[in-house]
Amino acid sequence: MKILVIISWITVISIYLPGDMTQQDLITQYSLQKEKGDPSGIANSASNLGIFYEKSGQYEMAIQRFKEALSYHEQAKDTSGIANMHGQLALLYMKEDKLGMAEFHLENQVKLDSLTGNQKGLGFYFDQMGVLKNKQGFQEEAYSYFIKGLIIRENLDDGYELGESITHIAYLLFELRQYREAIDYAYRLLEIAEESQSLRQKETAYAMLSQSYEAIRWFQAALDNQKNLKTISDSLVNQEVAGLKIQHKSQLELLEHSHRLALAELENLPKEEIIAPNNGPIYVLIASLALLICLLILAYYLRSKNLELVHDLSISKEEKRILLKETQESMEESLQLISGLLVLQDKDKVAGNGFGEGYGRAKTIALIGKSLNQKHGLPRVNVKGYLLKLCLGLYKTYHVKEERVKLILDMGNINLDPITMVPLALIVHELVANSLKYAFPGGQKGEIQLALKEEEGKLQLSIEDDGRGFDASQVRPDSVGYKIIIAMVNQLQGRLEIINKGGAKISMEFQYR
Repeated sequence: MKILVIISWITVISIYLPGDMTQQDLITQYSLQKEKGDPSGIANSASNLGIFYEKSGQYEMAIQRFKEALSYHEQAKDTSGIANMHGQLALLYMKEDKLGMAEFHLENQVKLDSLTGNQKGLGFYFDQMGVLKNKQGFQEEAYSYFIKGLIIRENLDDGYELGESITHIAYLLFELRQYREAIDYAYRLLEIAEESQSLRQKETAYAMLSQSYEAIRWFQAALDNQKNLKTISDSLVNQEVAGLKIQHKSQLELLEHSHRLALAELENLPKEEIIAPNNGPIYVLIASLALLICLLILAYYLRSKNLELVHDLSISKEEKRILLKETQESMEESLQLISGLLVLQDKDKVAGNGFGEGYGRAKTIALIGKSLNQKHGLPRVNVKGYLLKLCLGLYKTYHVKEERVKLILDMGNINLDPITMVPLALIVHELVANSLKYAFPGGQKGEIQLALKEEEGKLQLSIEDDGRGFDASQVRPDSVGYKIIIAMVNQLQGRLEIINKGGAKISMEFQYR
C-alpha cells in the first residue's frame, strides 16, 4: 500500500511538471535502443531527446544529445542523418550566439546535402546562413543568402519553409529601412500563409505590415493591420487554450485514476492496519494527493484566463501606441505649419495682433491634448464639448458677449480621433474668429451657428453667421488665416464651399474615422 501511494505521488509530480512524462518515455525508448545496440535506432532516440531538451530551453543538454546522435549516424554511415544533426547543432549554436560553431556545422551540413542533391537541405543552408550573416552585421551578404534560399524553396512543394524565407527577407528589409519593399514581401507571406493555413505566418505578416506602415507614417493602414493581427493572435490563443484543456483533461483523468487506485487499496486494508500509528505518512500522502488535484484544476483555470488577459492587454496596448504616435506626429505637423505661418505673419505688417492670434492657434491644439488626457481607452474627442470650449475661449479673447452674438451648436454626440480633430479645430478657430472680428461691427447683434452632420461615412461641417457679410474680392489668399484653412482642408482631403448671402456661410465635407 505504501508503495502504491508513493507511486501515485510520483505520478502527480510527473504530471505537474510539464513534459516530464514525455521525457520519461523518451529516456525509456533511448535505453531500449542502447540495449539493442542499433546505431540508427540510438541516433534517432538521442535526436528525439535533443529536440525535447531544446524545446524546454536546456540547450547544453540538447547539444550533448545531438552530438551523440551525430556520432551514431556516422557509425551507421547515414549521410542524411549526419547532415540533419549538423543543421540541428547549427540552429542551437545560433540561439546561444556561438556563431563560429554555427557556421562550422552549416558548412558541414551543406557539403553532405550537396552530395546527395537534397534541395530542401540546401534551402535550409542558405536561409540559415542569411540569419547568421545578419547576426554578424553583414546585411548585404545576408540578403544574398536569403535570396538564394528563396529561389530554391520556390521550386519545392513546401509553403511553410518558403514563408520562412520570405519572413527573413522582410525583416531584413525592415532593418535596412526599405519599408515599402518589406511591405511587398509581407503581403506575399500573407498569400502563402493563406494557402498553407499557417496562423503563425499570418501573425508574422500582419505584424510586419503594421510596423512597416507605421514606419512610413501610414497610420490608418498600420492600425488596420494591427487589428488583423489581434484577430489572428486571438485565434492562436484560443487554440493554445483548447490544447491546454485537452492536455489538462487527460492529466486530471490520470490523476483521478491514480487517486481511485490508492483509495481502493486503502479500503482493502484491515482496520487495524488503517488506524495503526505508523500509517500516518499514508494519510498525509493521500490528503496531499487530493489537495494537489484541486490545485492543478485551479492552476489550469488561472493559466488559461491569464493567457487570454495578457494577450488582450498586449494587443490593446499596441493599438494605443500606434494611435498615440499618429496623434503626436499629426499635432507636430500642424504645429510646424502654424510655426511657419507665424513667421509669415510676423512679416505681414497688416497683422498687428499676430502674436495673439498665433498663441490662440497653438492653444486650440493644446486644448485637444487636454481633452485626450481626460479620456479613457483609445484617444477620442467629443466634438460638441470641445468646440463649445473653443468658441467660448474665442468669445473671451475678442471680448464678445454671448448676449450680443448668440452661439448655436447643432451637432449630435460625435467623437473623432485627434488626427481628424486637429485640422478641424483649426478651421473652426479661423472661421469663428473671423466672424467675431468682422461680422458684427459697432456692437451689432447676431448669431453664429456651427453644425456638424454625419451622412454615409462623411461629415458635413458648416459655420454660418448673420452678420454683414464680406466682399469675396477682398479675401487675401496670402493671409495667414486663409492659408491655414486651405492647408487643413487639404489635410482632411475635404471640399470647401463659401457662400456670401445675408451673412457668411462656409461649409465643407470630408471623410472621417
